[in-house]
Amino acid sequence: MHMIRKTSYLLICVVLLLGITACSNLPDASDEGVRTEAQATLFPVLEQSEQAFPQENELPLSQTQTTPQSQAQTSASELFAPGDDIIITAPVSVQVSNLRKLCKVWGFVKYTHLAFLTGEKDWDQELLNLIPSIRAAAEDEVNGILYDWYISLGDDGYDSHSSSYFVVQTIDYADMSDEDELQKDGFVDLLGETAWASNISTTDTHPDHAAYILRVDDEYVQPFLSLAEEQNWIRSITPLSVQDMDVQPMADISWTTDETYLGAQLSAAFARFRDIPMIDLSKAPVSANFYGISSFSNENEYTISFTSAGFRLLGLFRLWNVIEYYYPYKDIMDYDWAELLPVYIAEMIEGADEDSYWLALNSMSAKMNDCNVIVYDRTYSNGITSTLRARFSSEFNIGISQGNSAIPAIFCSAEGQVVVEKNAGTGRNSFLRPGDVVVSIDGVGIAEVLEDIKQFVPVPDDERISNVLSVLSYCKNSNPEITVLRNGEELTDTVNAILWNYSRFQDPLYRSVKKSHELLSGNIGLINPMLLSADKVHAVMSELRNTNGLIIDMRQPLNNGVYPLREYLLDGKKPYVFYSRPFVPVPGLFIDEAAAYADPGPRISGEQNDASGGSPSEADGSYFYDKPVVVLMDQRSQSSTETNLMYMRTGPNVTLLGSNSLGANGFWATISIPGGATLYLPNQGVYTPDGGQTQRIGLTPDICVERTIEGIREGRDELMEAAIDFLLEQQISG
Repeated sequence: MHMIRKTSYLLICVVLLLGITACSNLPDASDEGVRTEAQATLFPVLEQSEQAFPQENELPLSQTQTTPQSQAQTSASELFAPGDDIIITAPVSVQVSNLRKLCKVWGFVKYTHLAFLTGEKDWDQELLNLIPSIRAAAEDEVNGILYDWYISLGDDGYDSHSSSYFVVQTIDYADMSDEDELQKDGFVDLLGETAWASNISTTDTHPDHAAYILRVDDEYVQPFLSLAEEQNWIRSITPLSVQDMDVQPMADISWTTDETYLGAQLSAAFARFRDIPMIDLSKAPVSANFYGISSFSNENEYTISFTSAGFRLLGLFRLWNVIEYYYPYKDIMDYDWAELLPVYIAEMIEGADEDSYWLALNSMSAKMNDCNVIVYDRTYSNGITSTLRARFSSEFNIGISQGNSAIPAIFCSAEGQVVVEKNAGTGRNSFLRPGDVVVSIDGVGIAEVLEDIKQFVPVPDDERISNVLSVLSYCKNSNPEITVLRNGEELTDTVNAILWNYSRFQDPLYRSVKKSHELLSGNIGLINPMLLSADKVHAVMSELRNTNGLIIDMRQPLNNGVYPLREYLLDGKKPYVFYSRPFVPVPGLFIDEAAAYADPGPRISGEQNDASGGSPSEADGSYFYDKPVVVLMDQRSQSSTETNLMYMRTGPNVTLLGSNSLGANGFWATISIPGGATLYLPNQGVYTPDGGQTQRIGLTPDICVERTIEGIREGRDELMEAAIDFLLEQQISG
């Protein structure tokens, strides 16, 4: 267990009374039929090295949604919300209380009940059928209604299965023969062809060997053990209990056994749940793909009526529950997720149009303080949906061009202020100048303007507000009045709104990058990752080999060249990150993976080690760049960039310089939202090798350099200047 993240999960140990030994009625290992079946459907062992994973947040979306749609799920045209025409006389407070309980019960049953796991029942239609009676019920009637519904679903599967867990330790890779490798690959190739065994986690990724946690259906434990004995690449197999695993509870399910809350019958029924049975989950609400990322491909999008309380609540309940059970960072949110639920239930039953629906969902997701959580509709642009753009801007027309109106300026933050970084207009719009501190917009103080945006756009904290600043340019007024502070003097003027487009409002840093690399004064190499493709890395590093130092600007968006590039910075294998991912058998639990290792891979050998040996090909490998390296970072460094920063900083000569990264990371899962949108949700947690937090706080540089208002006014790149100065000093001291 990683000590920094170790939490008490006594409740889980009570709820999950899982055995670690085989059940008494195992098939005889000598039975030819059993052995044949076992060998035909080998248990999957994942080779989860750094190379086995997709690059962070680079997983193609098609790989997150490969499960075929459940045949039991109702099509969008057939789904209906009964009772919308019924007048509900119950007080709103009673409705909200009742619906809150319904949301929690429906979500738990949806993710654990056999009728939904097999796709026999349509979980969305079941919810829509329940909503009218729950809204109209007295509070003391709700538990009875929910229990009757639960019983009507049939066998829950809670008593019909059992499984055991084992740690499988490999022999050292150096001791594996070609035959052992082929035997091991056979297990990997047959991944997913069996329902009686599955990979749960990688518990050890030592550079020389690995260990995996496997879950095995108790009916097949003996054949599994017999089969494993034949595998030369397996060093040992050890039974393991859930209590001994590095699992972290993200969902509080203590209410499921609370008789006072649910009543005696329903709480007793829920108390029987231990884990999800080992069955085919291709028709279930959620399954896991090869990389351990949850797949929600059976969640339908639907074209809905935004006036329907039933459909509005369906969208809310789906979003709330998927975050409740499958989001890795609930423990560091500012808000209590459970306490937010009644607030947005009230908004959904009181609203009756499309804007109020989307604004409510955007507002709730913004409370997660995670810039990687995105509600993405078909017209998603500049970080927000069409509904939010309409909320902050007006329609803008220039001839045949249509779009959203915007203040002609690009904003940034410096010294705790909102600052004009670049004027995006011409002529009359020349009023705004770089370095101007924004005081107010249309008479509203800038702090109030930012708070208005932050209702719907997530930020990790009040200091790193880059997501909000991208929206700040939008305006409702065609001639907004701007007050700025310039050289100690407040100035006010109106500007002409312009048409927002990406090219005009692109970050000036990105716009300034013209080449993948260049040579600076002092024989210092500069690499711009946004223009560096993987096939060019080795030629670039051959060209820069004899430089006195290197600057890598990780404030930029990344191209795929960053992955082979980072290998040149390493002198050996070192742990750089560990992940947590959903514990598939029990919704709401996350299990810690072992630390992943930064690996320099194959090295260039022979005459190619000589700088005069020409440009090596990608197949030749990398060399160790042994001069000082400065990696630039700030709040523009986010998501996969942060993981790459963690990888690079294991290099012995690497210095991170700048300000804290954004603190928004994790492999994405995608979930369709009723009404025509997709929720992008981090589904795996990202931590330092010793278990330290990165989410929301970001990574801290070795040398802190902040942008200043003066530097912005003068058009200087202060981080780049500091990096060059540092490398020149290293040359002198060296």
